[in-house]
Amino acid sequence: AQRVGAKIIATCSTGKREYLTSLGVTMFATSRNGPQFVKEIKQLLGPGGTVDVVLNSLSDEYIQQSMDLLSTAGRFVEIGKRGIWTQEQSRANRPDVQYHILELDTHAQQQPEQYCRLLQRVCDDVDLNKWQPIPVTKFDFVTEHQQALSFLRHGTNIGKVVLCSNHLQQNQSQGL
Repeated sequence: AQRVGAKIIATCSTGKREYLTSLGVTMFATSRNGPQFVKEIKQLLGPGGTVDVVLNSLSDEYIQQSMDLLSTAGRFVEIGKRGIWTQEQSRANRPDVQYHILELDTHAQQQPEQYCRLLQRVCDDVDLNKWQPIPVTKFDFVTEHQQALSFLRHGTNIGKVVLCSNHLQQNQSQGL
């Protein structure tokens, strides 16, 4: 979004704002309290302000609240999996909005050539340092799987949480 000049409003818990600020994001709203979410977004947008694109991974009341914040002919891109709307629900609620469900896992199976082209573009951009890698927190699969799940449950992680075996970690650190 930054590469195309978009102004970003990120939803996150307070503990994750410092990391997002380091990436250049300057506007934030909560992702933990629906009414507070709406209040914060409206304050950021100003009177009558709307957004043009929602990249959504939140569920429940956040979908409706985000739809209500969209401009006429806005775009809603759903990347969540739980409690998402159907095309019919979206059309009934906001017929002026373009609603897209982005499922890269099924896209890879249903349109492999297009998916490979997209993946190649991402790889090319990584080679050109246009993407920053996200943080990875590793846990040993055998001895730390419960700690990993607890870590995820608390919702304080940033980036990916990966379970791996010590054997694999040792081989990777040795360049094998």
